[in-house]
Amino acid sequence: MHLGTSNEKFARPALSLSKLYIADYVLDEGNNEEKYEALRMISTSDDDVAEDLFAEYPDSIDEVADKYGLYATESGNYWGNSLTSTYDVVKFVAALKDEDSTHPILVAMSQPDEIAADGYEQDFGTAVMSNVIGTKWGWSNNRQVHSSVSFGENFIVAASVNGSARDLTRLVRNQVSGTKLKEATTWFLDSREAAETSSVPRETVIAE
Repeated sequence: MHLGTSNEKFARPALSLSKLYIADYVLDEGNNEEKYEALRMISTSDDDVAEDLFAEYPDSIDEVADKYGLYATESGNYWGNSLTSTYDVVKFVAALKDEDSTHPILVAMSQPDEIAADGYEQDFGTAVMSNVIGTKWGWSNNRQVHSSVSFGENFIVAASVNGSARDLTRLVRNQVSGTKLKEATTWFLDSREAAETSSVPRETVIAE
């Protein structure tokens, strides 16, 4: 079941979520040292590593977007200027889970440093949800834009906000709460049942 907002496919700043795409490319094309650094970049959100890897593989984000059909995702001339959507990053993580539930990127997401390489705390947004196994966070240099993507055993969720880390956490708690999910699930099941009912051929009776 898929649930999303009306703007989930809109392109927005990818922030450090773009490191997921860089890492995927490096795992396919890089040497062993680069692969190690790519996974460390996920856990620590190290911008210096991202800069080095993107300089070596400037087509990495666009190549991964083509690979997974991420239509709102594209790189700029600098990894930090890349764009993606919450829909795309969920689609990407879902593809990794389908490929291998112990994919190295998922493992790196499940073992984040509490404090990122730049000193920022990695403890907000979708990570506050129950039963989360792994998360990747993103934040702008001025701390005015925040995003995150998390996965659990049977779900993936992403969110982004023009605001603080606390704003993103508040958004997640308000919009992705158990009550909201229950309401959305009920609506989804009712809608599907109605669609199935309306598609059943009906006997036509002609009165004489």
